Order: sequence, then C-alpha cells, then structure tokens
Amino acid sequence: MRNSKKRKTTFNASYATEFKFIKKDERNDSRAVCTLCWKSFSIASGGRSSIVDHSKSDRHQTAISNANSSKKVTEF
Repeated sequence: MRNSKKRKTTFNASYATEFKFIKKDERNDSRAVCTLCWKSFSIASGGRSSIVDHSKSDRHQTAISNANSSKKVTEF
C-alpha cells in the first residue's frame, strides 16, 4: 500500500488580489477569512474554488446586502 499524503493548499497572495473580501487567516495558512461576514474557512483541499463556494453562501450574500444598505460613516 502506498503512503499517499495529500498536499494542502495554503493561502496565496493572489487570492486577496482577486477576491477583495478575503485575507489570510493568521492562525492557519490553509484557511482564509472573509472580511465581509468574518467567517474563517478552509482552502486546504479546494483553494480558489473554496473561495468561490464561500462567495455563493447565504451568509456571504447576506453580508453583501447588509454592507450595501448600510450608510458609511462619511455619509452622516
């Protein structure tokens, strides 16, 4: 039997460039944090596709709606 360890995807700076709402989870290189809904999620097995999946989630969509309907401090 072959010992096959799967390689984990780690955060790549290009993710933050492509997806403005994503930053690296400081506690784990294989996780990303969404700055809109403050959810930390794994990118270990999916990488970019994990970010795309998160962006389609109900929690993320609700956070976008809330951000768009909220007034900015500079608008008061």
